[in-house]
Amino acid sequence: MNIKDKNCLHFIFFVVCFISIVEQKASYAQNKEAPACIVVSDNRTIKSPGPIGILLENNTGKDIRWLFEFGSNGYYNEETLKEKILKGVDPLKSKTYNQLLILDNIASIIKSPNHRNLNLLFSSASPSVSNKKYSPMAMITSFYDKQCNDYQRLAAQMAILTPYFQWQDFKAYYIFRHTIVDIKIGNHYIFHDFDPGEPGFRFYKNADSSVYASFTDLMSNVNLIREEQFYTYNGTNLCPWISESYYRSLFSKLNGQYDYTNLDKVFGFIPQWVIPTHTKISTYFPDTTIAGRFGTKVRLNKKDSLVNNAFKSYSKYRIHKNANDSLETNLNITRYLKKNFDFDINLNYLYLIQAGLIEFSDSTNNITTFNNKHLTVSVTTNNDTLFFLKDFLIPLPLRKVSVKEGKVAINETEGIKNLQYIITDSLVFNLFDYSPPVITSSNIRKAPTLDASSLIYGPSQGYIAPHSTVEFEYYYNPFYYAFHDLVFTMRYEQGCEGRLEVKPIYK
Repeated sequence: MNIKDKNCLHFIFFVVCFISIVEQKASYAQNKEAPACIVVSDNRTIKSPGPIGILLENNTGKDIRWLFEFGSNGYYNEETLKEKILKGVDPLKSKTYNQLLILDNIASIIKSPNHRNLNLLFSSASPSVSNKKYSPMAMITSFYDKQCNDYQRLAAQMAILTPYFQWQDFKAYYIFRHTIVDIKIGNHYIFHDFDPGEPGFRFYKNADSSVYASFTDLMSNVNLIREEQFYTYNGTNLCPWISESYYRSLFSKLNGQYDYTNLDKVFGFIPQWVIPTHTKISTYFPDTTIAGRFGTKVRLNKKDSLVNNAFKSYSKYRIHKNANDSLETNLNITRYLKKNFDFDINLNYLYLIQAGLIEFSDSTNNITTFNNKHLTVSVTTNNDTLFFLKDFLIPLPLRKVSVKEGKVAINETEGIKNLQYIITDSLVFNLFDYSPPVITSSNIRKAPTLDASSLIYGPSQGYIAPHSTVEFEYYYNPFYYAFHDLVFTMRYEQGCEGRLEVKPIYK
């Protein structure tokens, strides 16, 4: 194998291994097994076996405005999100009790199969980007892949939607390969980890389980981190491949700390959808198989002696289920990666094999299996100009605009600057694209940097010219906007006469 091939496999393995720190398996039924049963608010129902997506069409003569509500979560705007965050809060009980309950509720939203920690869309220090990015509804609906620091800040943003927390209550710590948050409750800081790709959440400081540990407590005594206290979602550990010893090792080094700023200054996110007449929205069900959700599969060449030993151990394990064979499998793959790629992270490689992410083969290469589906909106205008926000609004971050004919003008205000994009006949306008993280020499993931003008929601300013045919592509969280759920409801704006047609999409 030449140096280029080694570096390529090194990178792919890094992606796979960090991908594996996410969730054991999706809670949704796989596409081919789940019939579509789509209920809209005017009581029309479509039942059909095996669709791969749905098509929403406005064939009326009027604009239609609505909100989505899905059975999997039940919150469709910030007010209903706040209701879930405050669920069970009792004003007759102590403030401490209610604060801990609120943080539990937030964890149930974030540390769930609706989110994962895989590809990193972007990072930016620009306040205007942060103000858009960290709106709670915007983050939940738009992105299901975020960095650990994004999940910690998202939890803080959600908490200050309630009267029980202030922005001064949150303090972030950047430790070895990870970021966590300390939250002030009473006179005591309590450690929290809201990252769905990590098993930790809260740990007790004392034997009688009456006091929770702070970040400082855990740094001074990592033995307070105990596997029996790892976070579970509906009784299931979403990342069982992360061992107690590995999670403890993250606390081996403090790289920095910072206070959150501008938590109270975020984008005024509008969750309402508006589409004009003769508009189609197509979206495809996500691949809920493990390999499909994790994204990359790697083949290991059995001609290497360590790989061959791992293959033999795994073959014996499949027959006898002997723990020693399991350990031998992991040990040989660990040695192989350490020897060839200087990759030395404590992961459960047996799980990766069982998940189909690692295959034994007579050749060495990677297979990309993750096909990220974006939401596509096709618009055809007649004699009228369509104005964004008034006549057309998709409350999601824009990925691409393709103008087949006609013209689209998008206006954005960034600070004191006014930016305008004009896209005309046969032009494609790309904002930012879904890309894997860059792996640095120090084994740290770095997301691509995004400037303020690239993150456009909606859009909310500008227009589509008459006699235009345009296709908009959006990022969305397919596990929040779970069109593959058995039931979803569209809450039409009061007085709205039009109703969307809902049709299944087949291969």
